[in-house]
Order: sequence, then structure tokens, then C-alpha cells
Amino acid sequence: MQPNNDLFARADVPLCFDTSAIHGNVAGANLLHAIRKQFPAREPIVPAWVVAEKVRQMRLDMGEAFNMAKVRGFLSDPDLKLEVKPFNRNTAIGSWQELVGPFSNEEWRWEHLPAEYVPRPCAERCRTGDHIVYAIARAHGALLVTDDRGLVAQVQTDAYRPGVVMVQAVQSMLDA
Repeated sequence: MQPNNDLFARADVPLCFDTSAIHGNVAGANLLHAIRKQFPAREPIVPAWVVAEKVRQMRLDMGEAFNMAKVRGFLSDPDLKLEVKPFNRNTAIGSWQELVGPFSNEEWRWEHLPAEYVPRPCAERCRTGDHIVYAIARAHGALLVTDDRGLVAQVQTDAYRPGVVMVQAVQSMLDA
């Protein structure tokens, strides 16, 4: 379920970024800057959960050299104009419940995903986080941008619109 260029280009459809879309530090920031440059009116959403997960990843990657000022600088970059969205009461009783309400216990696991999908080390532990990010995207009618094929499979299964797009597809559309 890849969006067409018209949907991706529509400024009224916000983009919601999963942790995997911004994990690459420089690559993620470059992608966000490229999107902002090409679509200055586009609303980029970063769920608060993604910020927390990004901080965790950076602490693991950088150890003692980690500096929270880098995260604050990224989030307050005047060129990006990022909107950090919380997992709030309305999301919890709205899109979250719509998303996970019908789940069986088995559906909280990655086992139902395509055979070619190989979970990353945190995949089993991060399933709830992925659902929170997805619920925030749904709550804001946003196109979900991710590099997580497991999350793409979930969104496709749900036939959620405006849908989901892989980071590579976004980069291709920007380069076109």
C-alpha cells in the first residue's frame, strides 16, 4: 500500500514518522529536511513515543557521549517545524481502541507477519510502541512513514487510509 505521488504531495495529509524513519540520525534528519524543503506546508508529526525511543537508541549507541541537547536541537530545529504529538486520552480511547480492540493475544506477536520479515532485535519488545505510533498516525489522519516492514504489514492488513509508506519510497518520490 504505497501512496501515489498526489497523496504524498497533498499538504493537508500530515506525515507521521516512526522511530525507524528517523533512527539513522543524519539520514533521518536529511529526509525530514528534504520533505520540509519540497513541501513547506506539510505537517510533520513525531509521536512522543518516537522521541522517547530515539533517546533510548541514542543512549545505547553513544553511551557516555550522549547529549540530550542534540535531541532538543533536533526537535526545535526551526527549519523542520516538527510537531511532537502525545499519546493522550483521546488517542487512548479513540484510535488506540479501534486498532487493538479486536486483537487476540496472538496478534500482539510478530508471528503473523510475512515469512520474509526478519524481526530486528527490539521487534518483540517494541510491538506496543509500534501500535502507539500507528494509533497516533490514525488519530491525526496522517500518512505513516516507516522503515519497519512489520508495521507496514499491520497497516496493510487494516487497510488504513491514508496509509503507510516506506522511507525508501519517500526518498524516491523526493528524488523524482
